[in-house]
Amino acid sequence: MIDYMKLNKENYYPISNSDVTVNANGKTYREYKYQTVVKTLSGHALESLSNHTNDFFVVDISALDMNRKTRFTFSNGDSFIITNYLMYTATVSRSYLDNATKNNYQIQFSSWGDAIEAYYHNGTDDVSQLDWVKIEVNVD
Repeated sequence: MIDYMKLNKENYYPISNSDVTVNANGKTYREYKYQTVVKTLSGHALESLSNHTNDFFVVDISALDMNRKTRFTFSNGDSFIITNYLMYTATVSRSYLDNATKNNYQIQFSSWGDAIEAYYHNGTDDVSQLDWVKIEVNVD
C-alpha cells in the first residue's frame, strides 16, 4: 500500500509529543488544549446579570471544548450536566431546558456578549436564593 502513496517531504513537519509549537512555512502553530474550569459562585455573583435571583455567569464561549460537558452543582442539592455543544445551541436559541435537573428544575442559557449566562428556576418563579453554585466546565 505504501508503494502507491506519494509523500511530499518538503511539506512534512515532524511533531513530537512534547512539542507545544511547530514552525511551518514561516508561521508558528501552537497546540491549544481546553482546560477544565472549576469555579463556585455565591452571594451577589448569583444575581449580577439580571433581576432574577438565580442568574449567573457560566463561561466565555471560547473556553468551551464542544465535545466535553459542563456540570452544575447547586447548594440546594440539585445538579445538572450538559454537553457543551448542546449548551451552546441552547444559548444561541435562548431556550429553556424544561425539567432538566435531577430535581426537575428548569435552566435557560443565553448569551451575554461572548459569554454564556444561565438562569435556574422552578418553572413558575425564582427558586429561593441559592447559597452557591459550583460550575465545572470541560469535564468528561
